[in-house]
Amino acid sequence: MSEYIRVNGEKISEDSDKIISSVNTVKSNLYNLRDEVIVLNKSWEGDANLVFIQSLSKDFAFTVEFLGELTDYANSLSNASAEYLDCENDIYVRMAEIII
Repeated sequence: MSEYIRVNGEKISEDSDKIISSVNTVKSNLYNLRDEVIVLNKSWEGDANLVFIQSLSKDFAFTVEFLGELTDYANSLSNASAEYLDCENDIYVRMAEIII
């Protein structure tokens, strides 16, 4: 078994960008949904409405928190990618300096 892992810094960066893009799309849709529910909420009252709004608020908060965690993960990937690419570039520079 190999003691090394192969890393592609550019691929990691692409993955990070895709995650951020997806999170932004989901956030936009989530806030649009919330706005629609606020309009819907004005059309009915009662216990069922209260339970619905409480449940929706809880789910909304959970989703926002989860999206924040995904964003943190994507940022970590982006930072790792930058480190890998810097390391690769350092290696290329040092190899180019070798005189044979």
